[in-house]
Amino acid sequence: MTSTEHVNTVSMEDGMSTGTSSTSWGSQVRVLYRPWGPLAAEKVVRGLSNPKYHADRDTVSKSGFWLFHTEGPAAFHSHYVVRDAAKTESSALSHGTLLHDWLEQGSEEFWKWVAIAPSSTVTPTGLLGKQSREWARENAPEKKLISPNEADQLEKEIARLEGDPKFRELMDERQESEVSCFFNLDDFPCRTRPDLICGGKVVDLKTTRETGLYRNFWKAVVRYGYHAQDYLYQQGMRLLGLDPKPLVFVVVSTAPTHETLICTLPPALTALGGQIIHTAIADIRLRVDLDCWLPDQHGEVVELPVPAHCLGGE
Repeated sequence: MTSTEHVNTVSMEDGMSTGTSSTSWGSQVRVLYRPWGPLAAEKVVRGLSNPKYHADRDTVSKSGFWLFHTEGPAAFHSHYVVRDAAKTESSALSHGTLLHDWLEQGSEEFWKWVAIAPSSTVTPTGLLGKQSREWARENAPEKKLISPNEADQLEKEIARLEGDPKFRELMDERQESEVSCFFNLDDFPCRTRPDLICGGKVVDLKTTRETGLYRNFWKAVVRYGYHAQDYLYQQGMRLLGLDPKPLVFVVVSTAPTHETLICTLPPALTALGGQIIHTAIADIRLRVDLDCWLPDQHGEVVELPVPAHCLGGE
């Protein structure tokens, strides 16, 4: 469906509609289920802040499905059902967020928004410390504090991106950024939030430690489930009046020399990501109904699965 006939553009205060019980197929067993929660009122939300988007308790994003797939039902239950899991933050995630902020705001606004701590205030290893934060409280209380090292890395990554003619072409076609989409897949409430919409294409920015991106970025794709993201985002494109097309990934390496790559994924890999999403939905629904979040192998003696290369294979 490419028409915008059923698209609702609403404010962030609008609520969700309620749904009824239905049926689903999971592990070749027909299961009566209670919905995860209310069905999503299918809508596009503009102006929703990133924290509010991620705090939504009624829908599940690709990150939730991928957590269920990779870490199992107990981890999903902790993060998305009872929500007692401690939030984790890494320097890589923090840096990626900064680069996304630059993409959304543009260079001029971004560099006004950040404050670079003086070199004399950082730790011997170049990290922000007590003196840096004291300096920020006195000199830039409303700004995002970053270290000189991080500012230098950001400048180099931005320069590499802006030096890529295909990236500049995408930016010339830029239409919208950070648009939140709420929809149902298999009668299950989902959400997506494209970084950019450029010339009718959905664009997503990725940072990676990989180098030799053309040969090696697939490793990050499989490790972090970007193929599942590609599939789920294509399901949400209809709300934006777009034909489902492969996500355009704009990739920049965080390692010198900050190589860039602009790519799409093979359809076969995206289809595999879709299988992961649909399987996760069926399993989550069953576990909600049974209120059972133990792993399938709980209470049994099982043979440990080991990758082939650890068994002498290539």
